[in-house]
Amino acid sequence: MLSVRGHRHLRLVLWCLPGYLFCFLVGLFTVAVFRALLAPAPSRPPPCKEIDADFISESARHLSTRLAQALKIRTITRGERDYDGEPLLEFHRFIEQTFPHVHSSPLVKVETVSNYSLLYHVRGSNPTLTPYMLCGHLDVVPVVEKEWRHPPFGGKVIDGEIWGRGAIDAKDIVMGIMEALEFLLENGHQPRRTFYLAFGHDEEGSGLDGAYHVGKLLESRGLHFEYILDEGLEYQKRGT
Repeated sequence: MLSVRGHRHLRLVLWCLPGYLFCFLVGLFTVAVFRALLAPAPSRPPPCKEIDADFISESARHLSTRLAQALKIRTITRGERDYDGEPLLEFHRFIEQTFPHVHSSPLVKVETVSNYSLLYHVRGSNPTLTPYMLCGHLDVVPVVEKEWRHPPFGGKVIDGEIWGRGAIDAKDIVMGIMEALEFLLENGHQPRRTFYLAFGHDEEGSGLDGAYHVGKLLESRGLHFEYILDEGLEYQKRGT
């Protein structure tokens, strides 16, 4: 049993503990803020110029037109496990025809997962480096056509703007990744680090048939990734 003096000491410790914890957190926060303020800003590479060898030309490669064509394919997911297979297969064919170097390169292995999702394995030159993965999805949400200024599946480029369902969620991501990979392979580039591309087919329906099975497949192979990049944040002006 504790003595009276012991009880007093325990009460004093318990009474002071929140103050000690508060001071510790304030100190930790202060150190973190000062480190963030004093740390040098990360350097950015200079913007690519049209004369650079690694410049991907919009006009020469018809990037806008190809994205617009991708938007014409009605890969709609209406809900969980509620989608049509044929438009997804049509999108597969479109990707294969549009990016021939990707689909003929000995560095690239393509798998279809759960009938409609796509998994690309791009072999790097240094197998000791942990791979990374880039993600996107092939499907889009349903549309109310009367609310659109231009047809949502028309695939139109109007006044420099690309109109269509999926233009910012997320066929732009899929096409951007594939355009970059096609360009690099076409120019004889092999990455140092192996990477994967995972394109689900029912992300708008929680990914129960697509992303889930891709994840289970990668897990069964014991794969670990340096990092995984999925959709980023977007912002736009109200009314656009």
